[in-house]
Amino acid sequence: MLGVSLRQGWGRRVELAVDGLDEFKRKEAYRDGLLIALLELGVTS
Repeated sequence: MLGVSLRQGWGRRVELAVDGLDEFKRKEAYRDGLLIALLELGVTS
């Protein structure tokens, strides 16, 4: 049996620089890679 704790807000939004040249252009993205991997493994509540 494997237990998973999702207390850290795995699917929260972060702002990423689109390219390394302009620091003021930002794009919102979701940090949901780990959450998607858990769903692919079949982890359910």
